[in-house]
Amino acid sequence: MEKDIIYRLALNRVKGVGPVYYKALMKHFGDAAEIFRAKPRDLKVIRGISQSVALAISTFEEFDAAEKELAFITGHGIRCLFFTDPDYPQRLLPYNTAPGLLFYLGNADLNAARMISVVGTRTPTEYGRQAVDAFIRGIGIPDLVVVSGLAYGIDTAAHKTAVQYKLPTIGVLGHGLDRVYPPENRSLAGDMVKQGGLLTRFCMGTEADDRHFPLRNQTVAAMCDALIVVETGPKGGSLLTVDNALDYQKKIFAFPGRITDPYSVGCNALIRSGKARLLTDPGDLLKEMHWDASMPLQQELFPRPDESGLSVSERGILTLLRDKGALLMDELAAAQRIASGTAAMQLLNLELQGFLRAMPGNRYCLNTR
Repeated sequence: MEKDIIYRLALNRVKGVGPVYYKALMKHFGDAAEIFRAKPRDLKVIRGISQSVALAISTFEEFDAAEKELAFITGHGIRCLFFTDPDYPQRLLPYNTAPGLLFYLGNADLNAARMISVVGTRTPTEYGRQAVDAFIRGIGIPDLVVVSGLAYGIDTAAHKTAVQYKLPTIGVLGHGLDRVYPPENRSLAGDMVKQGGLLTRFCMGTEADDRHFPLRNQTVAAMCDALIVVETGPKGGSLLTVDNALDYQKKIFAFPGRITDPYSVGCNALIRSGKARLLTDPGDLLKEMHWDASMPLQQELFPRPDESGLSVSERGILTLLRDKGALLMDELAAAQRIASGTAAMQLLNLELQGFLRAMPGNRYCLNTR
């Protein structure tokens, strides 16, 4: 069996053998070792395989790399998931883009009853981060797995929030499992392995590369039942994942944003065109997906606390923060025409009551926690 795995790993390294040819070759020959013993003319009976690909297989000599990879996999508790294995993500199988071999480190069920993928800009606003936090915290249903790409921004926010609220979360990588990109997410990746997992189609030694991220995005789109878009520009990379999800006939949801925000342009356009459903509350998703909407949600997405006991200027501060997002204390004081000392006291009062929260640099934003 170990020898067969080495040949499967080797086939994954042959130049020109992508998901379609990998699966076709395995189905035809039945055994990975037989593929490498076959003559080029026998390999070319597989529809589409060219002479150059057949020669690349028959002359392949990098079996030592496959042996080293197997040693690494075994030593780090990584699982090789072959496309015929029952633990392989079954949601991927209907599509030609499904890899013949995946590498997985973690304990989350890759075939959980409910899976959502969360994507968005790498430079989110405070609104975007709060939307992710409030949505994942509020959805609160069993057998739910949160999938994303472990990139900067919304991806990171989705994974961190899932870990915080004890939801399993899976990061789909654009590189091998012998590294973490971005390196700032190394600690987060460690937490995810304990409470979810890391999944990739790329063999050990594969570095993060712009050419690999579209393939990662295909997996992110195919893994889910619903794709959630949180802030993206008019040409954001998240829209490529949306295109994949549309091809895969997945349901797409998007958070709306202010028309003046550049990172809401993509989401608003998706909603306007009908490609995405409007998402303002976890209940929107549960209803559309026909999931267990009878379960009480943990909290509203953006709750509106009672403001009846606040002063006129305190209510004015909250209105400004809703309209403008995070603002400096001096900006709030000037807008309300109150002294800085008075603004500081009112902001402290609002923070203590849970209406807003302080941010670095003497800035304030609405509190959705």
